[in-house]
Amino acid sequence: MELSIHALPIPDSTKNMVPEVTRRSANYHPSIWGDHFLTTKSKNMKLSIHALPIPDSTKNMVPEVTRRSANYHPSIWGDHFLTTKSKNMELLVHISHRQEEVDVKMGQQLQQQKEEVRKMLVAANDQPSQKLNFIDAVQHLGVSYHFESEIEAALQHIYETDYDHHDDKANDDLYTVALSFRWWKELDFAKKMPFARDRIVECYFWILGVYFEPQYLLARRMLTKMIALTSIIDDIYDVYGTLEELALFTNAIERWEINAIDQLPEYMKQCYQALLDVYNMIDEEMARKGTSYRVHYAKSAVSLVLIGYKQTICD
Repeated sequence: MELSIHALPIPDSTKNMVPEVTRRSANYHPSIWGDHFLTTKSKNMKLSIHALPIPDSTKNMVPEVTRRSANYHPSIWGDHFLTTKSKNMELLVHISHRQEEVDVKMGQQLQQQKEEVRKMLVAANDQPSQKLNFIDAVQHLGVSYHFESEIEAALQHIYETDYDHHDDKANDDLYTVALSFRWWKELDFAKKMPFARDRIVECYFWILGVYFEPQYLLARRMLTKMIALTSIIDDIYDVYGTLEELALFTNAIERWEINAIDQLPEYMKQCYQALLDVYNMIDEEMARKGTSYRVHYAKSAVSLVLIGYKQTICD
């Protein structure tokens, strides 16, 4: 017998085998919690996970902004300087009754009294304070809608003539000045911006200490309005506004144009509009005196103040 020795073929199944590795074991004990926090108990023993739709009511939600509050006390003066006592109350009280509620005779009397009031409104008067008191009484009685055109004409006449009589000491008392500043009550910042200080009386006394001479009547009225608004703006920067809102307001002041109001939050729009109105009034007065160039410097000063406010907040 012949012996044939040759290389046997290696089976394919064993060509790629990895030698078994013997590994150590630390014999750690299993988790004492088991699957306690991973087990879901359901009545149907089925877990269905899917993306929940976002409710439409929450898609457009704006995150709530936490505002600061300085808790300023209200004005200690209240409406003390705006309360009117008029000698004409007995005459005007009849006008408050509606004509349809009285008989023919009373209706005729009412019409006659209305004509008397109308004549008093349009009559010339060398003392604007008396005319302002009378107009204030008519408005407090709630019958000013009968005389809207006459009141508007009378106020315009006082505005145009009273500024030219700066030596009229009788028309520069605080009460008369308060009547001239009826715009402050119309702005109603005390309700629209309760976070801000209502300091119109203090602002007037401040300016009165700066320009106390009679000939500076116009300057006192202008600066009182400017300082009163600056006080409101100061509280917006120090207390209420967010950094994003303050940046928008500062940018609007730098632009100083009505179109900039569209980018502001609602509560800032009222203040910005009032500021523009005051400086437009100042511009008109300066134009009458041939000194319109001064308004540019006044606006620049306001811009610098607000830029400083913003930098202080950011720092």
